[in-house]
Amino acid sequence: MKSEIISSGITGLILGGMIYAVVAWFKYYLPALISGLTGTLVVFAVLLLLALAEMPMMLFAMRHLARSPSSPSGLITLTNTGYVAFAFVYATIFVLVTGDNYYSLGNLLAALSLIRFASGALVK
Repeated sequence: MKSEIISSGITGLILGGMIYAVVAWFKYYLPALISGLTGTLVVFAVLLLLALAEMPMMLFAMRHLARSPSSPSGLITLTNTGYVAFAFVYATIFVLVTGDNYYSLGNLLAALSLIRFASGALVK
């Protein structure tokens, strides 16, 4: 089970990273909806809090799935893939909404996927 969790986490990192890279490239053709520092920090704080609040709930749900004898292992690995990749969704939203000067904050949100990948070891 550990090797399946690791491989699904790597898949989530790759898929999420590819989506984030495409959106970051596409962002050059779109105007920023929020360009000020204060608005950018508010968006960042909200997305960061959402991303951090979601992590324990998802880990609890995946642990519950892993302990249930009726749960198929494919469901657990697919859930872990989505769990790891979803950090890139928050980063993508941030990059699309804010200006070009704040990619480092978007990259910080994307880096949460590494914490999610590591926390996948707590599933079983």
